[in-house]
Amino acid sequence: MSSPRHPHEPERSERPVLDTVRLRRLNRWQAERLREDLADLYVESSVTPPGE
Repeated sequence: MSSPRHPHEPERSERPVLDTVRLRRLNRWQAERLREDLADLYVESSVTPPGE
């Protein structure tokens, strides 16, 4: 028995291929690098311009 689906939800066979998200493991070096990149991005985006 299947659960009732939402009226606007497509049938399983109609779902787009891009609907799938694939995750993979990162090694320690990759995780450290991504953490540093995200930290840099956060600092750059949160810097308040002078006078504000």
